[in-house]
Amino acid sequence: QTAEGVRLAQKPAREMESLRGQHFEFKGGDLAEANVWLVKNHIQGDQLEIKADFDPQSAGVEGIKLLKGANEETVIGVDRDRGTVFVDRTHSGNVEFNPKFSGKYDAPLAARDGKVKLHIFVDACSVEVFVNDGEKVFTVLAYPSAGSRGVEFFGPENGAKIGSVDAWPLKSSWK
Repeated sequence: QTAEGVRLAQKPAREMESLRGQHFEFKGGDLAEANVWLVKNHIQGDQLEIKADFDPQSAGVEGIKLLKGANEETVIGVDRDRGTVFVDRTHSGNVEFNPKFSGKYDAPLAARDGKVKLHIFVDACSVEVFVNDGEKVFTVLAYPSAGSRGVEFFGPENGAKIGSVDAWPLKSSWK
């Protein structure tokens, strides 16, 4: 039940929690502090789970770049001006094999200026994003080069705040 009525929400399988490695927690701050925390704790790779809360803000675009390298990144973002959440894989790595593969995909947000929760899973070439407890869900493929494993927060230079972040490297589900 939501303010707009009954809606279908999707959640990650509970069993995914058994794949979590060491827990890293950021208690909130500005973009620079969040990015220093990512580097300090070596939050990177192609097997990750990240939960990030973006504090309310009235304008601009903010989010997180995954599988980031020198010229590659898969971008998950919130566009406050348009009231959307999006995944952009235009520069996600190998996108040349089909002209319809790369692109930016978006969905409307229920609250344009409210807090936004992103729950993200990265597994090799798969990225899944659960927005606001599963109100919206994206599943995309990305084919980055071997060196593109970075993670970085982005947003407007003034006022962008990260509420909190929980991150775990993920173990393989293959025995």
